[in-house]
Amino acid sequence: MGPTARQGKFAILKHLLLDGNGVMTVEHDAAAKTIHVRVDRSKITSHGKPSLGRMLCRIHIWRCIADVKSCREFYDPLSVVDGEYEAWGQIMASKPEPRWKFVQANTVLQEDGEVELRVYEESNEGIIQSFAERGI
Repeated sequence: MGPTARQGKFAILKHLLLDGNGVMTVEHDAAAKTIHVRVDRSKITSHGKPSLGRMLCRIHIWRCIADVKSCREFYDPLSVVDGEYEAWGQIMASKPEPRWKFVQANTVLQEDGEVELRVYEESNEGIIQSFAERGI
């Protein structure tokens, strides 16, 4: 994911925290270096969806009429990582998740007509084995 997509996702998170009427909350423990994002499922439709709709509608209208000034006045503060958000970012950066590896399973037709699904380990070896057994 590129920096523009990360910036957009952060702006959406920040907008929901500021305008979502409690649809999302963040619990931050600086001592333990933990962050918990809580989503109130009962408010997704009633508060979260309208909040995101307002945000996207504003940005869309300003884009359609080429009102860069208004759009920047709205979007730039949402995408700035400062204060409390910066502390959250540092915690997230200090605990990266391992990169996800896509391993393609294979199907093999057995001699008795049955189809066997071969699933491989999610590792470099599993990726190589999957390709090798496909005969590519």
